[in-house]
Parts: sequence; structure tokens; C-alpha cells
Amino acid sequence: MPRLDLDPATFDACSAAAGDAAATLHGTGVLGVPASAAGDPVLASALADLERAWARDVALLEQQLGQLVSALGEAGRIFADAEDGAAAVLAAALGRSPR
Repeated sequence: MPRLDLDPATFDACSAAAGDAAATLHGTGVLGVPASAAGDPVLASALADLERAWARDVALLEQQLGQLVSALGEAGRIFADAEDGAAAVLAAALGRSPR
């Protein structure tokens, strides 16, 4: 018989971590510092090019992390509801009140 051993709090923790990662990306951009901070015009230009090249991918990653946050939150709610429902059915079958 298949067995699921999950803690709904794990979903919440993973969701929070993914949200933190998305917030970090949103707040820092690709490099986390302005390209001009390189101090050398050639290096600053190369870093600016890198930032432009990666900006779309970083934005996509940020969006996907946001979707992961939502999905993990929903999975946690569904699992918690299923766990509560199973406990209620078992309690009723045993003639006890649910937890």
C-alpha cells in the first residue's frame, strides 16, 4: 500500500524559500551591482552587455519562482485538508471526536 509521509509545514517552508529567492532576484537584478562599479570602461561595458543578455532569463526565473510559491502553497493546503479529512473519517470510524 502506498504511503505518503509529508508535513504541511514543509510546503510552507519551501514556499517561503522560493519567495525569498524571487525577492532577491527582483531586488538585485542580474549582477547585483551597477556595471559602472567595475571601474574600467571596457569591463563596465561587458558587464552591461551581460546584464542585458541575462535580464530576460532572470525575469523568467523570477516569474517561475512566483508560480512555484503559489503551487507549493496550494499543495500544502490540499495536503493539510486531506490529512484533516482522513483524521475525521478515522475518528468517526473509531467513535471518537476528531482532533
